[in-house]
Order: sequence, then C-alpha cells, then structure tokens
Amino acid sequence: VDVSGTMFERQPGKFEAVKAEAAKLIKGLGINTLFNVLIYEGGSVALFPAPQPATKSNKAAAAEWIAKVDGGGRKSFKNTYRKMGTALYEGGGTRTDTALKQALSMRPSTVFLISDGEMSRHVPTSREFGFDSSKIEERELLGLVKDLQEELDEPARIHVIHFLTKAARKEERDLLRSLSRRNDGRFKQVEAEDY
Repeated sequence: VDVSGTMFERQPGKFEAVKAEAAKLIKGLGINTLFNVLIYEGGSVALFPAPQPATKSNKAAAAEWIAKVDGGGRKSFKNTYRKMGTALYEGGGTRTDTALKQALSMRPSTVFLISDGEMSRHVPTSREFGFDSSKIEERELLGLVKDLQEELDEPARIHVIHFLTKAARKEERDLLRSLSRRNDGRFKQVEAEDY
C-alpha cells in the first residue's frame, strides 16, 4: 500500500478509500492463505517478518495496522513507518520499486499493489539535507520486476488497484496497467470520490 504524500495530498481526506480496499482484500483471505501487508513511501515496511497464515487474529492485526496509517508524506518513513515492522529503506521518494523488491523477496504467488502511480526516488546531494528527485521510469520498473520474477520458482501474479484522484496522470495509470498486464494480474481503479 502506497502511503506517500501524494496519496494524501492529491485528494485530501480520501485515503479512507485506500484503507477500505486494503481491508476488503485482507478480510477476503482464506484460512489456508499465507499473507503479509507492506506499506511504502521512501522505503518499504512489512507488518510481519515473513508471510503468516490468514487467521482471524492475523487478519485483525493487519487491518488494525493499516488503520494506523494517517499522514503520508507529513510523516517521515525513516522516523515513523520504519518502526512499524520489518523495513527495507532505499533513500526516499515514492519507492514502488523497493516495495516490490521486498514483496517479491517473500516468494508470494500473488501481490496486490494499491497506489496512485506516482513513483520517484530521492538521491542525496552535496547540499546540506538536500536531495534531487527523479522519476522511476516504466522501463526501469518493469525490467526490475521481470528480473525479480525470474528468481522465483513460479512468477507471482501482480494485481494493481489504482487510487484515482483528480490529479491522476495518464502515464501513471498506464504504468500501473502495464505492471499488472505483464505479470498476469488484474487492473482496477478506485475513485477517491466514491468515499
């Protein structure tokens, strides 16, 4: 689940749509399913160190964990979210690449990604506390995922839920659609206005 600043700022007060979609996915998991939940912005953090059975108590813990997310970019991943679980930090921005690295390292059969599609990395500069931001390009992200998938016994299906806001960009939607299509997944849009 993308918890970057744009998820909160592009349509203020509408992150509840994201929480509702995540809760619906968690609730629908069967008891024989192993699962985990990751949130990401400048890095990625997993609720559990490894996938867990979808018991009532684990699903309740996951829903409660997602419900705690409330500030996006106003909170620092490095100082806040990172303390919520097992983290992979790669420097800032909206690191969908990092989240997919962490998710696919758990060797899943299926991944659900919830995002508005904005992807970037922050690279430190010589300026004190400064950084440059660069976009994560479609070719780069799809190439990374292809390489990660090749390390698995069976490729994971990647389903994408696009959080559609008034500020949505066509290229972001297209990238998310390509990600799902190339990984045998489904693409769904959830409109922020519906919540």
